[in-house]
Amino acid sequence: MELCFITPINFLEEFATQSRYHLILPHICQTSKKYKDFYRERRKEGDFVILDNGSYELDKPIGNKEIIDIACDLDVNEIVLPDYIEDIEKTLEASYIFLSEIEKNNLLKKFQYAFVMQGKKVKDLEKAIKLALEVNECKTLCFSGIPSSMYLLMVNELEGSGEWYTPKSLSFTMRHLYSRVTLYFFLKKEGYIDELKKHNKKIHILGLTDGVELLNYAKEDVVRSCDSSSAFVHGYHYIAYTYKGLPGEKLSIKLDFFVKDINDLQRQTIEHNIKMLKIFAKGVDCW
Repeated sequence: MELCFITPINFLEEFATQSRYHLILPHICQTSKKYKDFYRERRKEGDFVILDNGSYELDKPIGNKEIIDIACDLDVNEIVLPDYIEDIEKTLEASYIFLSEIEKNNLLKKFQYAFVMQGKKVKDLEKAIKLALEVNECKTLCFSGIPSSMYLLMVNELEGSGEWYTPKSLSFTMRHLYSRVTLYFFLKKEGYIDELKKHNKKIHILGLTDGVELLNYAKEDVVRSCDSSSAFVHGYHYIAYTYKGLPGEKLSIKLDFFVKDINDLQRQTIEHNIKMLKIFAKGVDCW
């Protein structure tokens, strides 16, 4: 599994280069020439660059024209299609509109695309997977979070089959972690993962709750990559990963892309966290 290390602009060369995979944000491309130039060079060096749509940071995706312009300027490998949290119909509509617009510009085959799985009900997952399967240029299905109601339905079905056990007392961090892991293995049980494999599709994990989540996907060859600012955000606040994951709750803090400087201890902690995430991504369970 490949990791995309998301870091402030001043530390891209130091930390983001520790992977050949990158997820970049369109609104930062619009505000920072240094940020854009860095990823333009990464593409020239042969790195894999994914252009996100900005919906998590901005509460809605950036306009289609802006995304297309940035994608062409940087020659990105993959574009994340527009998505709206828990709204599969709006996400599907926006995604098809985007694909139609980019096809009108004769650019459809220039890029590959990633569709973000959204919805409130289990049946919504089928609609998401259908798009990923039927659009040839859509090579990737992205996982984010899922509503607690959907999570509980999946847990009940998996536990009822005797294939799953979920601890009943979990921290906020672990509840979110288990919800995504449950989503993956529910899809596997229902045969959807096999369908993705048959069509040569991959999965990208959007963000991280705790690095130990990666242990659950490390041996799953359909899971291609995961992006996260966790190594920097926690290291910046002097929180070091242990072999069991984060020592406490995940910090609910979005990355500040314009951090100017860090001290030696922060740098050491960030480096340590990157090392730990790489260990988890390889499936090395050190408990």
